[in-house]
Amino acid sequence: MTDYIDGYCERLAPGLLGEPLNAITNAAFMIAAIWIWQIARRNGRDGNWMLRTLVIMLFATGFCSLVFHTYANMIGAVLDTVALTLCLLAAILFSARAWLRQPWWMAALWPVGMIAASIAMGAIVPVGGAAYRGPFVTGGLLAFLLLSRQHPAGRDVAIAICCFVPSFIFRTIDAPICDAFPAGTHFLWHLLNACVLGFAIRPFARLDTDPAMQR
Repeated sequence: MTDYIDGYCERLAPGLLGEPLNAITNAAFMIAAIWIWQIARRNGRDGNWMLRTLVIMLFATGFCSLVFHTYANMIGAVLDTVALTLCLLAAILFSARAWLRQPWWMAALWPVGMIAASIAMGAIVPVGGAAYRGPFVTGGLLAFLLLSRQHPAGRDVAIAICCFVPSFIFRTIDAPICDAFPAGTHFLWHLLNACVLGFAIRPFARLDTDPAMQR
């Protein structure tokens, strides 16, 4: 679990500073969490437990990724993957509950569908970060439904999906272009993915949620 992992173009050797760009850009997730929290406080939404949960998860995503890109071992990799996955699942669950006004049992089908889509797409094309295609599909469907209903959260969710496209590309091409660009492109995945999660969560800091939706 503590063996050294060399998984990214930027890393050339073991050590805490082996991936400086990949490490420092994790601050983007933490900055996004603080930004959303400030918006929530200005709008009087900081008492919303869904928002608080998502902000904590977003901050934790940045921290766990930082651990992975500094210590570069399996423990860090597990923390990184689990934190990001839980944040994505919670975001889609809470969005379905709050914005689509679905009962909890129905809202729970969204994260289940996200996982199923990731597994299915991974089986069809098992390369290039297949696990992240599920969030793209489910997030895109959520954005479509919200925009079609002219829901104010739709715009932010759509922006998040648009940010995901280049984010995923930069994550995928990190290794293939390593010889031409030694710094790699994974750090751009961090920056853009922070935007993805930030915009996906921002509606909770700006819009009212029916108290009945939170029970």
